[in-house]
Amino acid sequence: MNSVILPSLEMLFDGVMRKFFIFTIVLILGISVSAQSISDCTPAVPIPPSSRAFDAGEKLSYVIQYRCLGIRSDVGNARMELSPTPYFEGRPTFQSVASGETVKFFDSFFKVRDVYKSRFFSDNGRPIWFHRDIEEGGYKVTNDMHWNTATDEIDAKARYISSKRSKDTLLAGRPCTYDLISLFYAARNMDYSEVIPGKNYPLSFVIDEEIYDIYFRFEGREVKRIPKMGTFRTMKFALMVIEGEVFNGDYEIFLWISDDKNKIPLWIESPIRVGTVMGRLTGYENLKHPLSSKIK
Repeated sequence: MNSVILPSLEMLFDGVMRKFFIFTIVLILGISVSAQSISDCTPAVPIPPSSRAFDAGEKLSYVIQYRCLGIRSDVGNARMELSPTPYFEGRPTFQSVASGETVKFFDSFFKVRDVYKSRFFSDNGRPIWFHRDIEEGGYKVTNDMHWNTATDEIDAKARYISSKRSKDTLLAGRPCTYDLISLFYAARNMDYSEVIPGKNYPLSFVIDEEIYDIYFRFEGREVKRIPKMGTFRTMKFALMVIEGEVFNGDYEIFLWISDDKNKIPLWIESPIRVGTVMGRLTGYENLKHPLSSKIK
């Protein structure tokens, strides 16, 4: 590999891989919430089963790529699978499992094995429980979060395996605060017909025992070719990310989702401080609706 590229990749994986997988693998699954037609972080609304954008059995898979100085490399893979779970408080629920890992080449110097699980109400998308088990290089941590469905408070527990520390936090969530996985599913049922191009829409989500408020913007509709998958009618969104080691806190993550009843993310692209991160859909199973956005 090019000697200039390798230090850049080492920087990407060393210390910032948590953000890489949160804002690529997970936001490939969650960024479509940008379609919320809300102006002040409104509570969830009922989701009739007949109009739901997904159903149990749906599977999505993605590849994550990194590009620098004209060279593009596959660095990771992500998958998501939705299953039915028992009733909770007399209401139906789903559980989704999202997993991500580095490809074999990068395992030799920075191995990543991340698993995210979320249980949520299928009738409105609100979260009940979230679990994260991540192994990124020498960093290992587990997170468990439980929502109080009456008060929206979140009991967040973290176990830092590498340093043998633990942390328990009670967070004051809001009726619109999600974990990143339940966020994806709730978002796909929002009313896209009322989204105004150029307008910012707020979002509240919890990760790493903190609640973040960020904004999304609808950029318009495009016809986009997805390599090895075909050409699709899409809706394009921009995400204002949290400023940190990788991102500079501006609209710099862009997402294209299928412009049909499924509303699945097809392509994600984001310039970072060194190079560009990209992700694309590589497979799907058991979609609830026909993939009518596919042109050819």
